[in-house]
Amino acid sequence: MHDKKELYEIAEKIVKDCYWDYNFTADSVIDIAGKGSWREKKKLFSKIMHNSTDPYMSLKVFDENDLKGLFDSFGTEFNEKYVGMMTLAMRNIIFNEKNAVKGLQWTK
Repeated sequence: MHDKKELYEIAEKIVKDCYWDYNFTADSVIDIAGKGSWREKKKLFSKIMHNSTDPYMSLKVFDENDLKGLFDSFGTEFNEKYVGMMTLAMRNIIFNEKNAVKGLQWTK
């Protein structure tokens, strides 16, 4: 887990990228990621996947135990191609999976 200062910096970045038009604070993001309901965590996860400029860093706000379940239950209804590619790429990075990400592969 991250120290409080690093976690707060991650949460501030999430607020800036994902909740700029809401009345959210870094503390509320940390509360949701740590002890929010599963529905609240899924909503935060979705906001990060759709809007974060650095999803890899932003996803570190979640506990590793929750992260796998959030990825497994994640689905998107808009911008499916981009978010789908990013989801597979993040799974590869975070969980060391070997998903082929069409559009991000080397070509000869």
